[in-house]
Amino acid sequence: MQVVSGSFLKSLIGSCIQLTGGRLAGSEQERKGQQWFADLLSQQGAKINWEPFQARFTAKFHLLKIFSVLGWLSLGLAIALPLLGIGLALFNAIIFIMHFFLNKKWLHLFFPVGESANVTATFEPQGEVKRTLLFSGHMDSAREFVWWYYFKKWGLFIMLFGGVLLILLPIILTLLYFFRLEINPKDLIPIWVLTISWLSLVFMHGWKISPGAQDNLSGIVTAYGAALGLLDANNHGKTILQHTRIVVVSFAAEEGGMQGSKKFAIAHPELANEHTRVINLDGIMYTSQVHVVEKEFMSQVTFDAQVCQSVSQSLKEVGIEPKPGHIPIGGTDGASLQRAGIPTTSIVALRFNTIDPTYHTRLDLPEAIENQALEKVAQALTLYAIKWDKETIG
Repeated sequence: MQVVSGSFLKSLIGSCIQLTGGRLAGSEQERKGQQWFADLLSQQGAKINWEPFQARFTAKFHLLKIFSVLGWLSLGLAIALPLLGIGLALFNAIIFIMHFFLNKKWLHLFFPVGESANVTATFEPQGEVKRTLLFSGHMDSAREFVWWYYFKKWGLFIMLFGGVLLILLPIILTLLYFFRLEINPKDLIPIWVLTISWLSLVFMHGWKISPGAQDNLSGIVTAYGAALGLLDANNHGKTILQHTRIVVVSFAAEEGGMQGSKKFAIAHPELANEHTRVINLDGIMYTSQVHVVEKEFMSQVTFDAQVCQSVSQSLKEVGIEPKPGHIPIGGTDGASLQRAGIPTTSIVALRFNTIDPTYHTRLDLPEAIENQALEKVAQALTLYAIKWDKETIG
């Protein structure tokens, strides 16, 4: 088993950012990043496959503007036409929850279609293929969260409060209507609080695009490092494994609602019926904060317990004490694969009790990433692959 140095992996992150800059989903920069990934893996003898797809990349966050406007409209209507205002607020809250928590795409048809592509790199084992192990990350990065960048925790609080208000508004309006029989904005939350909170959602993004070092070139290069540690020096394009095919996947369009991984899962239904496992990587940054994700609250996905346990054991064997992970906000591409019936987990090496200053900001640069985080996680995945390859398939 070869150990790939963290400093080398970090240098790859820097080289990609220098080539592409920020990489919005469906952009030429994202395509360049995927080409960089394909070239990097093909040099090691991998079979490269491009999987183009179409999606509405701007829908997820642009819909926040619509939800915020409808929030104002329902509040205004509630003053003159209370029942109509309550009805609109309830409709808005339901669609908001379905959109952000349950990943429904009911309103996506109002947004333009763009093109992107997932890229896979496949390494064959020495003998007959009996199982497949996917290491994955995502290539795209996001527009900067300006409220988070400029106002830090206060900016995050304001944005979250704006979303909570959209959900609570119909309840507040209903209580006021039935118990006081009149509604006045001053009886609710101060107008200036509503204004700031909902404007923060309308103007969430700035013009700058995050360089996307930890989110998520760190996942891409860690997946690459894990595969590199398995290669057979005497047999180009093959690994030292006997029966396990290794596939490294660079998903596109994660930031707009895990769209690349969803398309991948739809395109590969056979993976759910084969002996396949997926380890997704996202935000590999701090050695002391390596989480093996067991559940994603917003995605409503519980990951495979056996995979979580086995990956955790491999991390311990390379000197990392993993933390169990329940992601409270946001989600990972691993959710798309687990939903498709493929045993999966995600590894996230970030603090879960706060949001890192680099998250979706211009500060997401390679120097913020710890070399050891990249190296140790890649080493653990290499070890996991070797151990799983030796297990008997029932």
